[in-house]
Amino acid sequence: MKPLTAVISLGEDNRYGHPSPQTLDRLGRRPVFRTGLHGDVQITTNGHKLWIKTQRTGH
Repeated sequence: MKPLTAVISLGEDNRYGHPSPQTLDRLGRRPVFRTGLHGDVQITTNGHKLWIKTQRTGH
């Protein structure tokens, strides 16, 4: 698989250290949205383009 982006669902006060550094390394330079930082993440597509809207800006 070659994802264009990733969404990682986790709590805002994530005490488990997710996502692991290894996971982020594997994703490389792809944009990563974390629900704990960005809130709700909405992705829509027309089959050619992606639009990503987040509830809030990441820290």
